[in-house]
Amino acid sequence: MSHPTSSLATCPVNRRQTATLALGNALEVYDFLLYGFLAPVIAQQFFPATDPLSSLLLTFMVFGAGFVMRPLGAVVLGRHADRHGRIAALQWSIALMGAGTLIFVLAPTHAQIGAAAGWVLLLGRLLQGFSMGGEISAASVALLEAGPASSATRRVSWQFASQGAGSTLAAVVVLLLSQLLPAAAYASWGWRLAFALGLLVVPLAWLMRRQLAAGYVSTPPSGPGLWPAQRQRLLWSTLLITGSTAGVYLLLTFLPAYLSEQRGWPKAIGQLAALAAGITIMLASPWFGRLADRLQEPARLVRPALAVAMLLVPLLFWFVQQDQLRWLLVPLVVMYMLATVAMTVSGLTLLIQGFAPAHRTLATGIVYSVGVTLFGGFSGAIVLKLLAWTGSAWMPALYLLLALATSWLALSRLQRLAA
Repeated sequence: MSHPTSSLATCPVNRRQTATLALGNALEVYDFLLYGFLAPVIAQQFFPATDPLSSLLLTFMVFGAGFVMRPLGAVVLGRHADRHGRIAALQWSIALMGAGTLIFVLAPTHAQIGAAAGWVLLLGRLLQGFSMGGEISAASVALLEAGPASSATRRVSWQFASQGAGSTLAAVVVLLLSQLLPAAAYASWGWRLAFALGLLVVPLAWLMRRQLAAGYVSTPPSGPGLWPAQRQRLLWSTLLITGSTAGVYLLLTFLPAYLSEQRGWPKAIGQLAALAAGITIMLASPWFGRLADRLQEPARLVRPALAVAMLLVPLLFWFVQQDQLRWLLVPLVVMYMLATVAMTVSGLTLLIQGFAPAHRTLATGIVYSVGVTLFGGFSGAIVLKLLAWTGSAWMPALYLLLALATSWLALSRLQRLAA
């Protein structure tokens, strides 16, 4: 069962307004993902240890801690969006992301204040996580409600495309800073410039969203409550996104750090793979959005994409273990991300349409934040722990295959609920 897509906007969102939503979302994703791209240098500056694996594990634990706050942000900002307007919540999310990013720009290192440096870093991640909990859902719902159902997936695809744009920009900035600055300068202060760049754009993004908010009104929630009436849909919708979420975060944040710190590959290879993944998301999302709209049913695109991804996972991680075939990593990552884009843009539209407008942002936020937290934010830390326990280089592949199989099952259950 799907619900009407347009009920809270007073008028359709035009291209300029769509761009405003997408650009603000891209900025938040840029600020949020920078930590993952900078994990190796952050590990050295804030979590020094004799064992590089332990240092990297602590770094990714703080990275994952930001995701713990996403469900709370999804509830607080999602309820605010349902009661006071989607754009009003987006203004709060961009301001909170700016506050968290400012902490990274100014945070003292372990050499300056000892172990307390890690706690300062944790505070910044918690603020960023709270912000992202409300950002993704409010932006996605605002885009879906901005026009007719016949083009819903195309509009929602711009949310994922903007995530690709944000991750691409983050990868480019980190790559340029690491290559252009002397190694000592980059490790000491150069990495902070990446966060400072994102911080400079926050005021502009906030003002753009403030102007956009004038065109929106909202109605208070009415009808049956979200829980327990929608508990099954909440559960299976959360599990639906596990496959795409695990793939995105493993390839964009875990893989570059793993290849350089554990496999001894040049840092540029992992960074180029992450850059290629971000570009793929940015360019392919609108195309797959249009394709899903032509199929008239988003679910028709999800299952084939899941099947392709499951076939590519063993091949991808086999190549990761072949040092002499490093040059094949980037095209394989691109192939996998194409399947991920297809399942994400169609799956996100499917789950948003399943909830009534009065609770749509709250429900979408809970689904997305919980799924991303469990299978995305802590994916790097979980895989590193599995690697330490088993010593098997196949742990990332097994973890990702489990997540994809979970999404396959969830799609079947959601189709039964719709029937």
